[in-house]
Amino acid sequence: MKKFACTIILAASLLAGSAIAPAAAQTLNNPEIEKIAEQLNLTEEQKTKAEPIITEGVQERVSILKSAGIKRGTKPSIRQMLKVRSPIRNSLENTEARLSTVLNSGQMARYREIVDAARKKMRAEFN
Repeated sequence: MKKFACTIILAASLLAGSAIAPAAAQTLNNPEIEKIAEQLNLTEEQKTKAEPIITEGVQERVSILKSAGIKRGTKPSIRQMLKVRSPIRNSLENTEARLSTVLNSGQMARYREIVDAARKKMRAEFN
């Protein structure tokens, strides 16, 4: 259940602090994209292709969370978590699949590390 809760929380953010942005953010701004691009060592071409994928993924997950009544700073109920479980998982998988066409295997591994770090950070906020 903790892993699931973290997935939901992660979905609410994909770039805060050094790795993930607040759930309330509807789009990512250039400094956040720049930070991710730097962490992934993206070329300009990769950055151009990855930016809309990341932004769209975050927007989609924020929309899913909003539709379930999940708000930043409040612990979601079990019912809310169950409601968003499948759509969030699908969104995350879709984003990763789309990014895998742009990033090389090393960059994908780093992307997964960034996502995992964000998951751990958000887990700590709710424990």
